[in-house]
Formats: sequence, C-alpha cells, structure tokens
Amino acid sequence: MIIRLNLYRDIRIYEEKIMRYISQIMVLLSLPCISFSGMLIQGSQLDIPVGYTLENTVIEVGISSYLIVSQPESGSMRPPEKNLREMDAFLMVGLLDRIEVGFRYYDSKTFGGFVKAQIWKESAAWPAISVGLSDLSPNKMINSYGESATDYYHSQNNSFFVAVSKDLEPVIRVPLTWHIGVGSGRFQGVWRHSIHWQGIFGGIAWRIKPSLRVVAELDGRDFNAGIIWDTPYKFRLSAGVSEIEQLWWGGGTGGYWDEYDQPKFNVSVSYFIGPLIGGEERARLQRLKNRIERAQERLKQAKDRRESVERAIREIEDELID
Repeated sequence: MIIRLNLYRDIRIYEEKIMRYISQIMVLLSLPCISFSGMLIQGSQLDIPVGYTLENTVIEVGISSYLIVSQPESGSMRPPEKNLREMDAFLMVGLLDRIEVGFRYYDSKTFGGFVKAQIWKESAAWPAISVGLSDLSPNKMINSYGESATDYYHSQNNSFFVAVSKDLEPVIRVPLTWHIGVGSGRFQGVWRHSIHWQGIFGGIAWRIKPSLRVVAELDGRDFNAGIIWDTPYKFRLSAGVSEIEQLWWGGGTGGYWDEYDQPKFNVSVSYFIGPLIGGEERARLQRLKNRIERAQERLKQAKDRRESVERAIREIEDELID
C-alpha cells in the first residue's frame, strides 16, 4: 500500500513538471505572433461574450494575435494604408462575483472598454444571464484590426449584448456548456452570408478535461473554432481558427475585397491574478474540488473495470450453459 501511494505521488510530481514545461513552451511559441492582432480571444470562448463573469477581485491580463493563413490574389482592392502588424492586449477585472470590466488596446490610436453585469446566476435549472457593452470607444470602426479596421455600413463601437450560458453536465451528464446571445454593432454582419443572423451569436464548449476544452462558435458574422487550456500555473492558452467560412466564401471564390476576408490562425496568452480578497478560502475550496474530481475519475475507472469483469463473467456463464 505504501509503495502504491509513493508511486502515485511520484507520478503526480512528474505530471506537474511535464505540464509546466508544456505551458512554458506554448508561451514561447506564441511570442513570435505578438506583432499581430486577432479576434477578441478572452474569457471562456473565443470571440463571443458569455453569461459568466470573473470571480471577485480576479484580474486577467493577456495578449492575442492572429496570422493570416492565405494570401490575397493579385488585384486585391486592399487600401495600401492598411497595416496587418498590430497587437491586441487586454485587461479584465472581476468585481463582486457579478461584474466584469475591462480595457482592450488595439494600437496607439485605437482602444476600447468593456463592461458586463450578471443579472442571474446559474443554478441547476436556470442558466447564467449577463448584459453588457463591448468596444466602448470613440472609434466607430473599432475591431481587432485597430486603426486599419475594415469599413462597415454601421458603427462597431458601443455594442450592447445579452449573453446566456448553461453548463449541461449536471443535467445530462455530458461535459458540455452552451452559450447564446444577441447584440448590436460588432455582433451584426452586413455581408450577404451573415446579415441573416441579425446579431444573434452562440457557441458550445466541450470539456475534454476540466482544464481543457474544445470550442466552436458563431459570433454574429463569422464561424470560429479552437481549444482553450487553463494550465495549473494561472496561464490560459487559447488557439483557434477564425472566419472559417472564408474557406469557401472568401478570396477568389466569393469575390471579397482583400486579405481581411481570409481564415486566420489565432493565439492568445493570458495570466490570472488573484483573487486579491478571500484568496485563501477560494484556494482551499479549489483544492477540495480538485480532489473530488480526481476521486470521481478514479470511481469512473473502477466502474469501467467492474463492467468489463461482469461482461467477462456473463460470457463464461453463457459458454458453460451452452
């Protein structure tokens, strides 16, 4: 028994070391992309707001970037002053477990604020509901391209939204969370393929592990998908592809104008600080939660082994009867 406990402890130590090295490597790999900007990767999805908010006095600070995966064809109508080398940085703060405020830097002339209030907390029967304003800025054409933003027929700043989120695992025992909402401004598309959504956005997140999830979403204009990993060291690493629909509607096939209408590979790195108040109690509860999750995983493995043994016994009984 003692040998088993020591072996289990050693395995956990090596696992933590490996995860630490992987997180450091992913951070380093993302650094060459910092000179680019990208979709608004922040929070538990990629580009859409959700019904949840940061915990009280938790601060998230990070950067996001993109890399265009294809080049414009010759004769592109892109204005020559547009610049694809811009960096996005963001800061988010949670207050009172219901309010989230933030600031996003696009370039030296373009910035935006963000505020969200949770009006209904999630329960077993009801989803979390939040309302907010995105891209609070005097820049009407604000988006992830900064000062060189693509022109739209309506302003992108001061966009109002309502977001609803629900974790389905307590209901149907599937580690899936859905999000749906409606918004104005940047959530509304004007091109022929996105105008039909009228500001409706939504997404799903499937948790492969408690710290790793695969996400897919429609942000009101484009289809995005990717992965988000919450490392054990307060780093959140996100990677995905935005504007996936441009694979068949953009560039030379859809008659769009420039390289902005191309699928883009996106990456984000953020770091969590806090909670600054009540951190010790929250840390204790988090450790207890982690122990419960590990116990549940071991219980599931034991059930699987038991079912396997029971099937083998039934097969032997059937052979003896025959």
